[in-house]
Amino acid sequence: MGVQLTVAPAAAELGRSAMEGFGVGDEIAVIAVVALAIVMALGLAAGAVRVIRDTVRKQGRWGINLQPVRCPKCEAPAPTVRRPKNRRQALWGGCTCEECGTEYDKWGRLVADAVSPDAEPGAAADGGGV
Repeated sequence: MGVQLTVAPAAAELGRSAMEGFGVGDEIAVIAVVALAIVMALGLAAGAVRVIRDTVRKQGRWGINLQPVRCPKCEAPAPTVRRPKNRRQALWGGCTCEECGTEYDKWGRLVADAVSPDAEPGAAADGGGV
């Protein structure tokens, strides 16, 4: 029935540098993490450039419109709280006019491939087929 005692590490071992003990596998892992961080930063920068570009141009999917928008057909104001009617509106903004049923984007421009409310199912707004 012997009792084993563990000895605390020596003070010299506690003062090791952070890089001491890195092996070849650890260096590869550090390089991989740094490379991943660079790729992520480039992706975020590309997204920021798109947002800024489309906001300045006042067109495109990526911009941010803080100005009030009106329906391009009947001039009814867009609702303050937007309720998306389809996936495009949920992802990229825009709405459907409550007065006339026109679909327009976040910049107040008609959506070219929107289906009008009185059109046949499966028909495009411009009447074009296959």
